[in-house]
Amino acid sequence: MAKTRRFFCNLSGLVAYSSFKGTYHIEDEEPNNEASIVSDMDAWSFSLIASKNLAKFTFFGGLDYSMATSVSHFQGVYTMPEQGEQFQGVLNQVEIENKDYGFSGSLGLNYQINHIKTQLMLNLQKYSNISIGVGYCFGE
Repeated sequence: MAKTRRFFCNLSGLVAYSSFKGTYHIEDEEPNNEASIVSDMDAWSFSLIASKNLAKFTFFGGLDYSMATSVSHFQGVYTMPEQGEQFQGVLNQVEIENKDYGFSGSLGLNYQINHIKTQLMLNLQKYSNISIGVGYCFGE
């Protein structure tokens, strides 16, 4: 019988896409002006995640590359009592575009005592953070 070799850790990958389209309607005294700000956002994320179980401990880490683009613009008729129609023409031509991309990494540890699980995770990115969690597992 052949002996099965195992890889030293568990590996997984993730590819994610998100799309957001939103409209914020600006309330005005004139109900038919349909003044609003329209935003569109698209984001991609590519992740590689590894974990290793040792007794009641699970060590894990991940590497992620994300990129996002958002575009917002004004539409409709805006009532501007001080500037009047001069400002209206300029405002409808304004479009704001943002692009963001970058790498992030995470390291963490899970520990289970009977039905209680604890988690400690460090996320390294532009705005790094540490999270701690405690949970109770039903039915295990």
